Amino acid sequence: MKCKNHPKTDANGTCVECGNFFCDACLIQVKGKNHCKQCTADLLAKHEQKAKEANNPQIIIQQQQSAASPTANANKPRGSYFWLCFWLVVFFPVAIVYYLMRRWD
Repeated sequence: MKCKNHPKTDANGTCVECGNFFCDACLIQVKGKNHCKQCTADLLAKHEQKAKEANNPQIIIQQQQSAASPTANANKPRGSYFWLCFWLVVFFPVAIVYYLMRRWD
């Protein structure tokens, strides 16, 4: 087989990315794998793009309605009838008994 870039030179390996045959002058070995110069440039560009995105993360800001706004609390009940009845039934008799016991002394 002949080199893709040099038709008169015998190929010594293939690129793991594109699969084309290349001579030693056209191959670059990265971590034990052969890459052609074009595929190496593409991989480097992808790596630089990922690094750039990692260093400049996009911040998404969403506006939320505040719970303190007067329109949000206008229709909201302030309490419930259950708690009103609870305080009247439990603590009103206790207060009367306490008042009467203090008066008997």
